[in-house]
Formats: sequence, structure tokens, C-alpha cells
Amino acid sequence: MEKKVYTYDYPMASVTADMGVLRKAKDGRFEILLIKRKNEPYKDCWALPGGFMEMTETLEKCAIRELKEETGIEVDRAEFIDILDSVNRDPRGRVISAVFKAYT
Repeated sequence: MEKKVYTYDYPMASVTADMGVLRKAKDGRFEILLIKRKNEPYKDCWALPGGFMEMTETLEKCAIRELKEETGIEVDRAEFIDILDSVNRDPRGRVISAVFKAYT
């Protein structure tokens, strides 16, 4: 039997990218865009737009794509902020998330 592409004999983590979109309000403070999650886990909770990375894209491109898919907002580039990698942070399994920001 042929081995499938991107399959391995050891456990693999999933990779996601999230986008924090900021804008300056009239009073000078920054506001951040949140989405309401449609699916479990954490259905109906507020979250940053984001999702799982495709095998053919960079983390930044993933964050930009997910932002457009989930909000309709388009940005050309994003600034890397941090990696979230706590072992039990996601009930779906081992998920490592890169967080980016952009301004509108």
C-alpha cells in the first residue's frame, strides 16, 4: 500500500493562524474585530477571525485568507504578533496558532 502525501508514523500538530484587526475609534482608542463562532468547540463565543492553514500557504497568507472568508475584509499584509502553543488549549487536539494583526 502506498503511503499518502503528508502522512507520518507519529502524531502531528495542527497549525492555525488568527488575525487581530484593529481600528482607531473617534475617541482615539483602538477597537478590535471579533467574530462569533458558528461551530463547536466554543460555538457562539467571541474569537479572532482565523482557521487552519492549508499545506500550500504561509501562516501570514492563512491569516489573510481566513480574515476575508470570515468577514469579507481584505488586507494586503499582516504583522506577526505571537505563537500560542499551550498543550491543552484546544479540545480538538494539539493546535499551534500564529497570531497576526492588521489595521483598517
